[in-house]
Amino acid sequence: MAGTSLNGNSFQCYSNAPTGDHFHNMLIGLNRFVDWSAPERVRKLAELYFPNGEPFATPLQSAHGELLDMKTVRNAASHVSRTTSAQVTALYLRWTGQPSVSATAYEMLTSPGGQNQQTFMSHAEKVLRATAQSIANG
Repeated sequence: MAGTSLNGNSFQCYSNAPTGDHFHNMLIGLNRFVDWSAPERVRKLAELYFPNGEPFATPLQSAHGELLDMKTVRNAASHVSRTTSAQVTALYLRWTGQPSVSATAYEMLTSPGGQNQQTFMSHAEKVLRATAQSIANG
C-alpha cells in the first residue's frame, strides 16, 4: 500500500496481511470483534502496528475524554439500566450545568451546553471530524 494523506504526506505500509481472514484477525486480536468505542484499546492496537502509534495515538489521546462521553451516550441509548442512566445523568449535569433526575440519551444529544452552547450531538460530530482529519493528515 502506498499513497498520500489528504494534505500530501506520504505514508508507509507497516504490515501486510496475506488474506482477508488474516487482516480481520489483525484488527480484532483475540476478541470476537474489535471494540472501536474504547479509545484506549484503539490506541493500543495502533501502537502494535505503527511506530509510537502514530498518526493515531496523539489525536485519540487529545479526544479521549470526549470519546468516552460519546460512549456514555451510546451506552445509554443501547442499554437501559440504572448504571447507564446514572452515567448519562451525570454527563448531562456536566454538559448543561443543570441537574436532572434522570436524563435520557435523547436529552443529552439535543441539549445545548459546553462553552459554545451547542448541542452535544453537534459537538461530538465536530470532535470526530477533527480527530479523523488529524489522523488522515498524519
